[in-house]
Amino acid sequence: MNKILFLNGWQQSNLTPGEFDYGFYAEKKLVFADLPKNIDLAIGWSLGGKLLVEAILKKKIRPKKVILIAAPFKFIGDNNFPSGMNELIFQEFRTNYIANPQGTLSQFNSLIALGDNKGREIARNLNKEIKIRKNGLFWLDDLAKSDFSQSDFSDFPETTIIHGENDKIVDIANAHKFAQVIKNSHLEIWQNCGHAPHLHDLERFRKIRHNGKNVGLKTYIYIYKIVH
Repeated sequence: MNKILFLNGWQQSNLTPGEFDYGFYAEKKLVFADLPKNIDLAIGWSLGGKLLVEAILKKKIRPKKVILIAAPFKFIGDNNFPSGMNELIFQEFRTNYIANPQGTLSQFNSLIALGDNKGREIARNLNKEIKIRKNGLFWLDDLAKSDFSQSDFSDFPETTIIHGENDKIVDIANAHKFAQVIKNSHLEIWQNCGHAPHLHDLERFRKIRHNGKNVGLKTYIYIYKIVH
């Protein structure tokens, strides 16, 4: 069986095989130091994708293959990347999270599902068990710092990039930017899908192919709590 590393989205934890729960850490350097080595396939969703890219670029890990799911290339928008999130909207969300983390995270889970034709089911399952980590604000701020516009991707591993066309958290432009800079990459844009393609269609996710070959998920029993 392939050795899999899975980095989840912000404040998400679903006891997925291979999941490394960075949410309990208060320092990113400790996360990078503790990441398992000799990984065949590394998967990162949203903030988890950002951390995965960063760990690879910093040569903390070197997986053979990578899957980026709705990963932010640049999270906060500016004149050079207007498709990023508006800074004022982010700051409002941050303030709400400080005042009411439980309620804000519930709303965030609904936003994950927004624009997805399976959105009600996804939001309902995400909100079944909300776990608030004391370091949530630290990782939220780290998400806001996502910016790979000056990074060197020339030696990046073979990568499959998956993004929902209706993603309301990380704009689809982020996926196209990753596809531009990662030489050996394959981009999949999923229709009728929001911020969580792997939750939108688990079976399709398991059958992902790159250059005509399965990326390795067919030998991996991918058990995600919310689909049961």
